[in-house]
Amino acid sequence: LSLSLRCKVEPQVAYAAYTFGLSKRWLFLMRTMDNLSDLFIPLENCIQNVFMPTLIKHQFCDNDRLLFTLPAKFGGLGIFDPTVTCHDEYRHSCTATKPLVDMIMDQKLEITFEEMKKLKSSMSHAKTMISSFKTASHNQKLKLLKGKLEPEEAKHIDILCKKGSSAWLTSLPLEEFGFILNKQEFADAISLRYNLPIKGMPTYCSCGGKNSLDHALICKKGGFVSMRHNQIRDLEANLMKEVCKDVQREPPLIPLTGETFQLRSTNTAAEARLDISARGVWNTLIKPSLMCASFIQEQIPTSAKLPMGHSKNMKRRRRGCTTKGSFR
Repeated sequence: LSLSLRCKVEPQVAYAAYTFGLSKRWLFLMRTMDNLSDLFIPLENCIQNVFMPTLIKHQFCDNDRLLFTLPAKFGGLGIFDPTVTCHDEYRHSCTATKPLVDMIMDQKLEITFEEMKKLKSSMSHAKTMISSFKTASHNQKLKLLKGKLEPEEAKHIDILCKKGSSAWLTSLPLEEFGFILNKQEFADAISLRYNLPIKGMPTYCSCGGKNSLDHALICKKGGFVSMRHNQIRDLEANLMKEVCKDVQREPPLIPLTGETFQLRSTNTAAEARLDISARGVWNTLIKPSLMCASFIQEQIPTSAKLPMGHSKNMKRRRRGCTTKGSFR
């Protein structure tokens, strides 16, 4: 209950405290004692009826609760159901510790190097089996869940399962690296993650158009689209400076001297630029690599309809072929 109260003020901190701290205490009990399912029922009721509504700030159904029990990389929140998890955790604990238990039961006063090597191998094999079982179990639950959902909802979950899509959720809220989200930002991020309506969104945008999630992410008024693009560009450029040579942001292209292009949409302006230029990325230092920074929000209809490589092809129209380099 105290964590739920903290969740009203700092939901991201409360979520991190739950996933990285409090829930691990319960795992210790589950792995050391059997038949605890009934004892965890009051705890599950508190999680489902108090903590999660405060964290998500939306009503959710049984299918949503099943999704939230999955790890973040499977599209969930990692808030497991202790009444279900306790059985598997105890069985996994017995499997992982069986080589040690057998050695204790043998009551040997001395252990040879070969026996120690065999013990480490057995424990490593047991951990691999447990990891494989958990992955298969999560995939099976996810498959059953997607079978109950509409095609659009199932596709949305597939997007959440992509590599890196949950990195913001599983990161510690460290102020030093700018990973802290206030309660409004965290609530909006959760709403975007699970395609929930964002509370407090105006009916109409300041540009005069009808507001929606799609419009909010592509509206050019205020410069937020450019700021988002520049942030990605600067991050990539700063990382490249650690390993590459001659890294430039928005390098000017070679001026045109009568060249013609097939596409009428090609940028022929004298000040045409690319996003990043660097040497030694995937070619030799002699030939520069030309790159563009793009942001695609796959959940919104505008981006979902675009084919893969669309952004890259659009950037190619910026006269990248007139500069001797490898374009990506």
